[in-house]
Amino acid sequence: MLVFLVCISATLALHNADEDICKFESEKPIAYEDAKNCLNSIPIQAEEQSAVISILKQYAEEYVFKDILFDPPAPTAYLAVNLTAEIETLSSKTFASTSEFYQNVSRIFHKLRDPHTTFHKPCSSEFLFVLPFSIRALADAEEEKITLTFDQLPEHIRYVTSYYIGDDQTKNITGYEITGLNVDGQDITPDSPEAVLMKWADEHVYISKYSPARFNKAISRDFYHRHQEEYNIPPSSSITVKAKKPLQQRNGNDDEEITVQLPWYGVVFRNTTTLSELCPLNTTKEMNMKEIQKKKSNSIV
Repeated sequence: MLVFLVCISATLALHNADEDICKFESEKPIAYEDAKNCLNSIPIQAEEQSAVISILKQYAEEYVFKDILFDPPAPTAYLAVNLTAEIETLSSKTFASTSEFYQNVSRIFHKLRDPHTTFHKPCSSEFLFVLPFSIRALADAEEEKITLTFDQLPEHIRYVTSYYIGDDQTKNITGYEITGLNVDGQDITPDSPEAVLMKWADEHVYISKYSPARFNKAISRDFYHRHQEEYNIPPSSSITVKAKKPLQQRNGNDDEEITVQLPWYGVVFRNTTTLSELCPLNTTKEMNMKEIQKKKSNSIV
């Protein structure tokens, strides 16, 4: 299988901020704003932005499927993407940080809905944003209905749930049915939670051009567990949910729905002090960026 992997090994300029901005320990949840500030702590340099855009334009022109992307056959015609034009729009924009710039690049490649053509953001491989609970889908074939419930996180990050709950067991909503959802932390809309999640998956999950496959991927991991090499920083610090207890746990007025703001937490996979520790830096500029790209782009895996 051919895998075209767009890899940019950038020459980044270090930010002269307080080094403690990225002082994190592994297996300890990080407040959303702290993780976000760390990832945004390196400013983008005009030279870097221009060089990366130039490389991406060259890649887009040589991309063997560009004509199909521009004018795809039914039933995926609505997924048409002009890759060259999308990349060109980056030239006229100003970005506050390398993170913001590369998130915009990543967003373009997500539109391809192709797991074989991905953009892995630099400086992000050790970061993860995660909710306190995972989500499970239960299908009722007779009623043609999908019910979403909260479930446990994978064992290796379950400490995030423990941190969120603390000593207040009323915050443990494992097993609760999700009856309302707003992915941006705003007020709940009348849309069903599965419809909201389907919309999010259609906009952000890149593994398939088939909508149900994107929905399944969102449920299985990608909505509540966002690895920063693949996905962008959640736009809000929390999501809003309405939920109610499982039938077997209800008594009295327990049938009433509760509304909860579930926070996003950052996680790092190893101890770190500065973002530069996690970046593929080339401060001596001994290797030209295009030479690096020539070696790493269009890799066959």
